[in-house]
Amino acid sequence: MPEFTDPFSGLALGAEHLMATCNGHFVKPPPSDPGAVNVGDVGGWGGDLFTFYGEWRRDSDGYLLAQTVRGGATIVEAVRARYAGSGGASRFKNYYASRFGGSVAQTTALAREMLLTEEEPIAAGRTSLFKKYAGVFSIGPGALPSDKLNEFCRGFAEVLAGHVQVE
Repeated sequence: MPEFTDPFSGLALGAEHLMATCNGHFVKPPPSDPGAVNVGDVGGWGGDLFTFYGEWRRDSDGYLLAQTVRGGATIVEAVRARYAGSGGASRFKNYYASRFGGSVAQTTALAREMLLTEEEPIAAGRTSLFKKYAGVFSIGPGALPSDKLNEFCRGFAEVLAGHVQVE
């Protein structure tokens, strides 16, 4: 899988995952209701959340690119805008504000919605990723006690907010 180094975080990023995330958000724009989730989210943060949840149970910025392309830029222009020059310096902050309203509470609520929605094909994707990373006999998010699920979702939200703070 081709990778490149993010010039701002120093992390190796998989171009394949980044482009899949961009495509998911481009094909399925964000819902008009900021408190709702949709299939486009599964290609990015939602899929990451499902994977993270699966890993968590086992172990007990493509979104911005899509928005830029939706605004009329080519994919090449969007990638250059986010990863060349100073374009990525505020990438997490822009993403957090644009998709999650810049709020830990909103992020927590969206994470919970993503983990519990029965909307297809979101639910099928969640089940597939969950089984892959947690195992077929692990407890799914809908079977967790509410306080445990809330704790997990809040942790996800706080980590995301933490990325904004260090940017």
